[in-house]
Amino acid sequence: MPASKEFKRSNCLIVRYRHPREGPPSYLVWEKDKSYICLTREELLKAVKWPKYTSTGAALRQWIEEVEVDIPPDPEPVQ
Repeated sequence: MPASKEFKRSNCLIVRYRHPREGPPSYLVWEKDKSYICLTREELLKAVKWPKYTSTGAALRQWIEEVEVDIPPDPEPVQ
């Protein structure tokens, strides 16, 4: 079963995984009074600042792992 492309914790944190037709995949993050884009898992975890020992931090890391499993590989370039 594919993972949901959106992680939501009430109104304090929403993260949406995006894989556009053109350009790199990214995470669109909404927090109270701000939004931003992160291109990697590391950038996302550094930006949201939820420690892994909290329930939200643990759930976010689990969601990222599930989403990254479902990421299709980039097609091979035609030569």
